[in-house]
Amino acid sequence: MQISRECGAADVLVNNAGISMIAPAEETTAAQWQKVMSVNLLGPFLLCKYLGAQMLQRRTGSIVNVASVRASQGSATAVPTVRPSTV
Repeated sequence: MQISRECGAADVLVNNAGISMIAPAEETTAAQWQKVMSVNLLGPFLLCKYLGAQMLQRRTGSIVNVASVRASQGSATAVPTVRPSTV
C-alpha cells in the first residue's frame, strides 16, 4: 500500500471524516447519494480493511471510528429524505 511505503506502518487509524447533504430525496441524484456513501461508509471501511490487516499482521495498532450524534438521530432536514407532504 502506498501509505505504508511512503510513511511507514500505521499504529493508529482515526476515521473522523463525514459529509452530509441537505436535500429532499426526490431532489437527490444518485451521484450525490453515492458521494455521501463513499465518504461516510466506503472510505472508513477501506481504511479499516487495509490498515487493520497490517495492524493484525504486526499484532499492534488501534482503530477509532468517530461519528456525529446525527448517526443515531433522524432529522428531516439533515439527510436526503422524502417530504411528509409527498407521501
